[in-house]
Amino acid sequence: LALPSSTKLLPSAPLGPELPSRLRKRPAGTAGDIDRDVTYDDAAFGLHRKAMLRKGTGLDTEGNEVDLNDGVRFWGKDTAERHAERLAEAEDAFGVVPARRRRRRQDTGHLVSAAGVAADGAAYGVWGPPDAETRVWTEGTVTDAAAGVMTAEQTAEKEHVEASRARRGREKDEEELEDDDARLAERRVAHLMPPLRAGEKREPTSEFHGGAAVDYQGRDWTDAPPGVRAGDAPGECYVPKKCAHRFTGHAKGVHVVRLYPGTGHLLLSGGLDGEVRCWRTYGDRRLMRTYMGHAAGVRDVAFDNSGTRFASASFDRTIRLWDTSSGAVLGTFGNRKVPYALAFYPRDDDYFVVGCSDNRAITYRISTGEITQEYNHHLAPVNTVTFTEGGNRLVTTSDDKKVLVWEWDVGAPIKYISEPGMHTIPAVTLHPNGRFWLGTSLDNAIVVYAAEDKYNVQRKKRFRGHQVAGYACQPAVSPNGRLVGSGDGNGRVFFWDWNSGKMYRKFQAHDRGPTIGCVWHPLEPSVVFTCGWDGVIKMWQ
Repeated sequence: LALPSSTKLLPSAPLGPELPSRLRKRPAGTAGDIDRDVTYDDAAFGLHRKAMLRKGTGLDTEGNEVDLNDGVRFWGKDTAERHAERLAEAEDAFGVVPARRRRRRQDTGHLVSAAGVAADGAAYGVWGPPDAETRVWTEGTVTDAAAGVMTAEQTAEKEHVEASRARRGREKDEEELEDDDARLAERRVAHLMPPLRAGEKREPTSEFHGGAAVDYQGRDWTDAPPGVRAGDAPGECYVPKKCAHRFTGHAKGVHVVRLYPGTGHLLLSGGLDGEVRCWRTYGDRRLMRTYMGHAAGVRDVAFDNSGTRFASASFDRTIRLWDTSSGAVLGTFGNRKVPYALAFYPRDDDYFVVGCSDNRAITYRISTGEITQEYNHHLAPVNTVTFTEGGNRLVTTSDDKKVLVWEWDVGAPIKYISEPGMHTIPAVTLHPNGRFWLGTSLDNAIVVYAAEDKYNVQRKKRFRGHQVAGYACQPAVSPNGRLVGSGDGNGRVFFWDWNSGKMYRKFQAHDRGPTIGCVWHPLEPSVVFTCGWDGVIKMWQ
């Protein structure tokens, strides 16, 4: 090896026994030879080897310091010529000679060009001018923008960057501030919610499937058939035994079903295909009208007190108010949050309350489209909204495992229910007598609370046996209040006795998913409607 150094190495006395002659003999006249009778210690060798790598100089066989870049004796004639050509090309291109081995970083350009700081700032922004090597590689190149061959993605990105630069430094308007607040509020639950896609909306339309909207007597198709009157609740109710009819038509699963208030002669179904369908429950049980106005699945639907209108809440963050008969959209509401539950105010159809994903329940006034009240004390999305005591009070449940009771139109709760053993209650049904409400608890049980006075939990009334953990299966109560029904996550339906909690019957109702919805007909003693994620609605009798 040739040992580089700025000073010559002095030979020292041999260390240890003399090496055998076969190990000490070296061919003469080649680069890197060292005198046979000279030995060097490891520290000196390492020191001068690092100097060679750092400076590019070494010692020839006579101990003279030479430059490795132009030492013919080290390289050979042909190799030296080729090496010199490469060095010349690099020097012409970059203005510097690259190190043969690891070298310290060298300054390849100035932080400020000859044009001055102002010109550099206008041309390069916060970055300095490019160095010599970058100029060589980019010289003569033509960008896609200059050549006019930009793709659609490149054009969109360029417009986005230009718009961002134009907005930089100016004050944001109110809509932009609301968008920023919405993104910040949803960041914690972004993995549970559908994406917020700007401009993705479905033009609301409807299609009538009946023969005639008005019969020969001038009655609208939404009117109750002759002989069906509200208030004629049966005195005795029975557990259904068999499937009497199947309602099919949804392209995806059905998430919610609701009956016409009082008479139940019409059935609303909200599907994950973004459509709401209205069916007859008497006579031919045919599909009457389809309401298409959501770009995502329907989370909840609710009739108003008269049944002439209904509202639909969707995962596309919109709430649409429909005319039941004509299918016209009477209004669109929303606050950029996912609405989870709907309930019309029992004393005035001009108001309805929505439970949202931003931990609030909001009251809308239909005539003005304004938000009149906010109920903001939950710590997680609001799952259910239920009116009690004839509309005087409001019960909300949330993913924070709490139950809050509110006075109507008062933004502070009057009752705060939270116990260590409580679980989330994602579905609630009011008992027909109005004194209790039932909720599906995610510990595989149906819990009962009082709907008046202290709103205490009824610990002796707890219905078990089904698997509902992870699913918002809607419970149902018979018109006389003596039977309780509910679906479960395995597609089954269960029926219990209200007084004793004894399970009467269970059977398989739906395939490929849970039995998510269950409602009891208000006038028929043993008619129950169920829906599931298999896209089928079944009538049991």
